[in-house]
Amino acid sequence: MFGKDSINVQVGTKPTPNISGALAICQGVGTTLDAGNFAKFVWSTSDTTQKINVTTAGSYSVTVTNSSGCTGETQVEVTEEGTPDPDFEGLTTFCEGKSTLLKTINGPFASYKWSNGLTTADINVTNKGIYTVTVTSSKGCIGIDSIEMNELPAPKPELGDSIQLCDGKTINLTPGSGFNTYLWSTGENTELISVNTSDNYSVTVTNDFGCDAADTISVQVGFKPNPDIKGVLAICEGTQTKLTAKSGFTNYQWSTSSTEDSIIVTTKGNYSVTVTDKNGCIGSQQVSVTESPSPKPAITGNLNICEGAKTDLNAGLGYSKYEWSNGFKSQINPVSTGGTYDVTVTNTAGCTGTSSVTVNSIASPIPQITGVLKFCNGSNSTLDAGSGFTTYSWSGGGSSQTLNVTNSGTYIVTVSNSNNCKGYDTVDVVAQPLPNPNISGVLGICEGQPTTLKSDTGFVSYVWTGSFTGNSLTVTKGGTYSVTVVDQLGCKGK
Repeated sequence: MFGKDSINVQVGTKPTPNISGALAICQGVGTTLDAGNFAKFVWSTSDTTQKINVTTAGSYSVTVTNSSGCTGETQVEVTEEGTPDPDFEGLTTFCEGKSTLLKTINGPFASYKWSNGLTTADINVTNKGIYTVTVTSSKGCIGIDSIEMNELPAPKPELGDSIQLCDGKTINLTPGSGFNTYLWSTGENTELISVNTSDNYSVTVTNDFGCDAADTISVQVGFKPNPDIKGVLAICEGTQTKLTAKSGFTNYQWSTSSTEDSIIVTTKGNYSVTVTDKNGCIGSQQVSVTESPSPKPAITGNLNICEGAKTDLNAGLGYSKYEWSNGFKSQINPVSTGGTYDVTVTNTAGCTGTSSVTVNSIASPIPQITGVLKFCNGSNSTLDAGSGFTTYSWSGGGSSQTLNVTNSGTYIVTVSNSNNCKGYDTVDVVAQPLPNPNISGVLGICEGQPTTLKSDTGFVSYVWTGSFTGNSLTVTKGGTYSVTVVDQLGCKGK
């Protein structure tokens, strides 16, 4: 009897590892080698991790095992790049105010970075201190070097301020002692030179460090100082002005004999001053002071005004400015109240003058009409405006103090006084109608029988035919009977 069995044998694939990472390193700087993603790792360094860190050059191999248990290996060569070694070329000292060129050598390098921010191989140094350069090679390796730069003091020649010389004078110029060398713009090489012509003179000096510096001075020969008189040269009559020469001179001599730097003048004329400066140079100047007459304004206008009226005060033409005491700023000043008014005027030369007037306010006249204002029709009344006025004018046409009126109406009188101020008064006049009595009673009677005649009541008096009085009359005979009555105004009617 036979039996059998079977098995499936699979052949696994051999892994092929590939080491990744930087294979060129800078001195003192490591790199990480990565064998890839496998089940197991065995490096030539005995490490058993996927990645290892190496810091030295050499051959590095790794054997890897995959999930099928198959193994594979590979090897890489790590090389080491030398560290860049920058150095400097140039002077380590420089003169104050100058510069020196500092060069980087042992290059070229891929990049440069200085401690002052510059990125060039060479730099100009103008300040003392420590300068550091960081360089990078083409492989990315970094090198650093530093150098100290020192500043040497520069000489300080001092020729002083500009010089102004009188004619025929000579002056010695020197920048100071203690310098190693001197070289003047005149070609001389001494510490001191003498000059007597106008020019700009310069000198270059050097000190013990070999540093140089220069200074220049301007010399002006034939100089005459200018007094430069300041002050108002046009004055008004009765005023003064101050003339002042420039300060700083050693001597002043005015045409007025004053030896001060300024004088006060009150009259027109020519004024001069001669000055002497510290170098003995003399200069002079003359100015002319003019005098303008002060204006004399004359105020015109009516100085007596009626109460409530106004007048125009006129200060006159031709002035550039007017200032009235009541605030007006024009030639004409309209005023309506009494008082004193001042004006100050200014002419084109700036001179002022003042004038004053007093305006009188005259009270208006007050007429008062008198006379009988009620009278009987057919009669008349005399109206009287009062005495003491210069003129009279009645609305009825009269021009005298009194006016005779016979009719009812409103009568107005206008009067004026000696200042032509006017006043008014008015009255109402009534011409009373005459009374008209009315007799009543029985006008037809029998013989021997009486009758009573009656007049209207309300009158002051009654007078009947036969001189009987009272408002009634008893008669026994036929005939014509009349009654005359008088009203309260005294007017009669029948």
